[in-house]
Amino acid sequence: MAQWNKVTQAYDNQNKSNFEVTICADRYGNIGNCNGGVSGIGVATGDFANMSAVHKFGLVEGTSTGNWSTIWTPADAASTILYPWDHPSGSVSVTSTSPQDAPAGSGALSIVVQGLDLSYNPIEEEILLNGSNPVLGNEQFVRVFRAFISSGNTNVGDVNIRIGGVLVSQVAADYGQTLQCTYTIPAGKTGYIKNIATSTSKQQEIVLAIFQKPIDGVFRVATTIALYQMSANQTFEVPIKLEEKTDIDVRIKGSSNATVSCDFEIIMIENE
Repeated sequence: MAQWNKVTQAYDNQNKSNFEVTICADRYGNIGNCNGGVSGIGVATGDFANMSAVHKFGLVEGTSTGNWSTIWTPADAASTILYPWDHPSGSVSVTSTSPQDAPAGSGALSIVVQGLDLSYNPIEEEILLNGSNPVLGNEQFVRVFRAFISSGNTNVGDVNIRIGGVLVSQVAADYGQTLQCTYTIPAGKTGYIKNIATSTSKQQEIVLAIFQKPIDGVFRVATTIALYQMSANQTFEVPIKLEEKTDIDVRIKGSSNATVSCDFEIIMIENE
């Protein structure tokens, strides 16, 4: 392969030493690492075609039982330890436990709700809060996997998001964003879980598991991590592949009153 000389601004003469150069790329032509994937920074900045990233994270501040619990804020109450995947589809209703989360208050003014529409395509809606008075959105959601305060100040009370009266997401007071380790792969995409990190509180023993459910399947375990008052970070050299419309639910089981945090990364690739 001929080499370009910066000094002479010309190709080196062919009777000189030339070097073979190897470049690795994916099927879209994105330059990558021959021993791994494309740059994570490039994915985050949108430099690679047909590829995006999702960072999910969650926290339970004191599990209510030793049974399986989804890592999401409501899991500190026994009635909502598992995420209600069988909830109805429809418009979201938003309330706060504090009257300060309202236009005339000193807390949050509005919230953005993110999820999937009835065709499993990404959707989001911004809704003005009105304290404990329910505010109904206009969009139709089949899944809700994230919400965050978008104006005013950080929420004073717990902001609850419901569909058909079922709690599907919650922004804990003073956090400003959901802490919810659930996600659903949108239509037309395939997800690849690259890694997962987790930690548990002192003198607490738990098992963490990633559960996945294909659109017409049942929840089953994809991987597990056993913890005892420690943190762990697991990287998947071969990422966990998830087809479109697959539900992801990260759950924990073990000690009651355990505080557990978790986050994981998904690389999303558009289907051909």
